[in-house]
Order: sequence, then structure tokens, then C-alpha cells
Amino acid sequence: MRNRELLEKKIMIQKVKNILKELKGIAILKLHAENAELEAILNHLSEIGYYSQTKQPDSKILANSDELAIYQWIMNCMQLKNNEIVYILVKKIWVEIVILDSLQAIKSLWNGIDSYSKSITMLNASMSLLLEVSNDSRDEENYLFDKYNL
Repeated sequence: MRNRELLEKKIMIQKVKNILKELKGIAILKLHAENAELEAILNHLSEIGYYSQTKQPDSKILANSDELAIYQWIMNCMQLKNNEIVYILVKKIWVEIVILDSLQAIKSLWNGIDSYSKSITMLNASMSLLLEVSNDSRDEENYLFDKYNL
């Protein structure tokens, strides 16, 4: 069973690497496939209300808004700056990145991480703040922004 788990993990890491090589506006610093502190954050999500269907979003924008307006809204909500180091969640693996061009990074992350939904989950460098922009079943007409203090 251990060999199968190891193989599945290697396959997932390769999938993440394939996604990352297509992203623009960022530089990859490190994949954190095994990091106890970052894994603890994933395990802590239910305690901070991450899965709550009743949480009110911190901000929202109509899903049918102009693409540039959506990108600018995401940049404002996440307060992304060039040369900032953050962690992004890609297929349940945290990836440490530096933002080289915030607009290009947002476009790329928004359209390139998940082909089935629109979502960016980000952790600040100090690992004290989790940010997420996504389409969400709580409000299917809008994209939602949620902020969680860790």
C-alpha cells in the first residue's frame, strides 16, 4: 500500500509541475509537497469556517463582469504586489511563488490552475492569512472573495 501512495503522490506532483510551467507572471520558488506547517493549515480549514455555507463573503463581483474588471477586483482583494512572496494551493499542494507581474499572475492563476472552476487560494508569506477567490455554491451569480485569519 505504501508504494501505491508514493506513486499517487509522484503523479500528483507531476500534475502540479505541468500546471505551473504554463503560468505567467510568477516565479516558482518551491513545491511544498511535504511541509508539516502547511499541511496543518489544510487540516485546520474546517475550524476556521472555510467550508461553511453560511459565511458571508468579504467581497463579491458579478461572474459576468468584464475580464479586466474581474482581474483588477482580484488584485485589490488579495492586495498583490510585484516581488511579493506568497503560497498558492495547486491540487492540494502548496507552492511558494514570487509575483513578478501582478496582473499577468492573476490572469494566469485565475485561468490556469483548475480547468473545472475559477479559483485562487493563496497564503501570505507569514502564513497568517488565507485568501480565496472563487466561484462558489453559496452564490452562483458572483465570484466571491473570502479572507481567513489563521
